[in-house]
Amino acid sequence: MSDAENGLRKHVKGAIGRAGRVGVSADEMAQETAAVALVKAFLDAVEQRDFERAGGYLSADEFRYVGPTRTFERADLCIEDLSRVGPILQRIVRRKTFVDGTDVCVIFDLTSTMPGLDLVRIAAWFQIVSGRIAGMEVFFDAHPYASMFEPENR
Repeated sequence: MSDAENGLRKHVKGAIGRAGRVGVSADEMAQETAAVALVKAFLDAVEQRDFERAGGYLSADEFRYVGPTRTFERADLCIEDLSRVGPILQRIVRRKTFVDGTDVCVIFDLTSTMPGLDLVRIAAWFQIVSGRIAGMEVFFDAHPYASMFEPENR
């Protein structure tokens, strides 16, 4: 069993199910609980700067990341890019999680050591396919990042 699978099992217990909703079967609740646990485990790995483990939660066969500054069609390229945040990442504070079947939306604050980017409010939509994260669409104000991508000689 991989480290990613062990980490996922650890987080399943802590996932928030939606028991008691009218018209939702036990199988649907279990599917939603597993989806939330997977996303929680992924974000925990990122926060702990364990990018190898984080990559284990992403689908190697089918993956797409879309954000305001980058788009990736491969999980390994996404993790490589995400790992560049590691040195400045302080914390990920989850504010709210929404789940609908295998779609999970997490609203969180990312705090960093970088001036001007010390607090970034993020909404991330995760699509789960076959027990892995197959899609991530991330929304945040990218204006503070503009200076990073401007040509040096203007």
